[in-house]
Amino acid sequence: MTLPQKTWQLDTASVLADHATLLLDGLARPDDLADFQAIAAVLPKFCHAGFECPLGDDQPGLDFLHCLRRTEESRYLAEAPFTHGVWRRLRRFGTLWRDGVDGLHRIPNCWLEFDLRDRTATEIPIPSLFVNIPAIAPTEYDATLEHVGAALEVVRSSATRAAMFRMHEEIGRAHV
Repeated sequence: MTLPQKTWQLDTASVLADHATLLLDGLARPDDLADFQAIAAVLPKFCHAGFECPLGDDQPGLDFLHCLRRTEESRYLAEAPFTHGVWRRLRRFGTLWRDGVDGLHRIPNCWLEFDLRDRTATEIPIPSLFVNIPAIAPTEYDATLEHVGAALEVVRSSATRAAMFRMHEEIGRAHV
């Protein structure tokens, strides 16, 4: 059974503004809200987003997760105006991903995670990238990861590549 594609987008700045009081009530720090606004300026729309906070920690502070779909929000990543090396690589990935180049069309969405709790001062928070590669044959999975790495100008070691291939093979067998 194929689930319908989610078609709506939410406005990042509006959602954050609507929930600022709740966030500042023990979850977020005032600095986090400033970072959220900087993120919203670059990534104005989303289909899914979330907050992450450590359990058992009494200190406020959040991380922010932002989901982008290839067919909808990838342009925000491709047009990110920052010069930091990570953002430059993300912009390159976003452009190739948006255009479906080199097997990147297999990735329907990706998540950017902004670790705000321990960040150092930069023009905008620097995210980590998580890609969603739906269940496919191990060789296609491996090839897609190679294309992601090439787009990001990052090379996996042969040991990491082999371990990821074995893991995908094993997990795939468990779900057949």
